[in-house]
Amino acid sequence: MHLAIICGVLDAQQPVGAQTIALANGLVERGYRITLFSLSGKDEGLDSRVDLIVAGVKPRRVWLAMIRYPRWLTQALANTKPDHTISMLSTVPATIMVPLAGTLRARSRTRRNLRSGILNQLLERLIDLRPSIASAHLLEHRAMSRDTVKTYIAISQQLKAQLQADLMGKEVPIELASITQPEQRVKVDRASQLRQQLARAWGLSSDSYWIVFPFVNAHLDGVETMLRAVKPLIEQGVDAVLLMAGPSRYTHLVWIGQLGLRDRVRFMGKTGLLQELISASDLIACPTSHDPAGWAVRPALGLSKPIITTTACGVADEVSKAGGSVLASPAQPVALLAAIRQQHAHWEGGGTVDGVKPAESPQTPVLAQFIDHWVQLQGEPA
Repeated sequence: MHLAIICGVLDAQQPVGAQTIALANGLVERGYRITLFSLSGKDEGLDSRVDLIVAGVKPRRVWLAMIRYPRWLTQALANTKPDHTISMLSTVPATIMVPLAGTLRARSRTRRNLRSGILNQLLERLIDLRPSIASAHLLEHRAMSRDTVKTYIAISQQLKAQLQADLMGKEVPIELASITQPEQRVKVDRASQLRQQLARAWGLSSDSYWIVFPFVNAHLDGVETMLRAVKPLIEQGVDAVLLMAGPSRYTHLVWIGQLGLRDRVRFMGKTGLLQELISASDLIACPTSHDPAGWAVRPALGLSKPIITTTACGVADEVSKAGGSVLASPAQPVALLAAIRQQHAHWEGGGTVDGVKPAESPQTPVLAQFIDHWVQLQGEPA
């Protein structure tokens, strides 16, 4: 049987790309013919039996790619004629939809509700009218309302709940399936060579309390809250530094200057060494308003690192069970500061154990097994 998998940018260094590659390889192992369509990317990590077709769309504006890619896919799918299609995007219809990054409408709605004041709400609404956002919302609405969609697969309970809300009662099954957790091979303690190298490169002290904010998106989600929580912590004498794994913007730099944190904040950019950065840190803090799959904190969970997140995180229950802190809202610097103080006190008392717990066996069913089972139930053996 021929299955087509549709994804966006295929990057083995990013969690969504890694899961897409794992799914394609897993289905090939089960005897399916797999064609993988991507907007851009390389075949790094892909099984040689997977046929990768790259659109190669490189427009100057993101919204042009959102429009052109579905059109290109329509022709490409007509040429390849797969038996079933699996979309990893919420904006492209398929037989099976696995929106790994969540849904755009839920994400935008949550961000807007966090803002207080008429002016800020108006600005958020104007931002949502940008062509890139408007096009994405339109494509998502069309994709989620297609009659060709036979099932949705959610990789977290929270993502399942968001899909149920966004489908607004449409009779499409929403199933819950787990994903394969990557093996954790990095072991770093506070005296490790890697931490010393990072400290020299960034002009930091390796003895400081390193707080990592895996700021992996381009929005302002949680940045201001994070800065306003760290400021009083440092003013009270804690030798802490904040490492942000994401892009810096002029707004961020202005906030940092106004708060007097220039010597205590480092932007690491869209680093491919996020795993190493997390492993060399003392605390992972991610006050996010939208992370239904839990991508921002999954690596830290695998490395047994202390974590602070919110109820918007898809793996908040796992964080709580591991001794982390789960906040009710991402827009409360006081609550975030209290959680950081609690984790810092635990760290000072020697409660944080450096190192890595043994990799656990993959949960069952993993995504490839789940889709294989779904196809079998359709009465169409591979």
